[in-house]
Amino acid sequence: MVGSILAVTIRKFTPELSLLLSLCAGIAAAALCVGVAGELYGAFRSLAERGGVPETLLRPVVKCVAAGLVTDFTVRLCKDAGQSAAAAFMELCGTLCALYAALPLITALFASINALL
Repeated sequence: MVGSILAVTIRKFTPELSLLLSLCAGIAAAALCVGVAGELYGAFRSLAERGGVPETLLRPVVKCVAAGLVTDFTVRLCKDAGQSAAAAFMELCGTLCALYAALPLITALFASINALL
């Protein structure tokens, strides 16, 4: 939070340094959240086991969430740098990555529908 406040404060004087400071603050925040992410994944895996959901269906959900978070962070950095075209391209790439990660779920859904018919 301190890094973000400093980045906003120095933005009008040195925008390049402000962007670098924002990037460093984001990476530091992500590093602090790695432990929490591991605990969340363990909790979701435990819930999936209790509900009878196989790990092969849980993993794509986690990948989609991770792709969304990374994409959001990247898009915000691009927009802060004034690169709106690059931000739009990153949004498209993130969407395609999430769809690719969701393919096992989509396949399982169509297999379930075919089994019902």
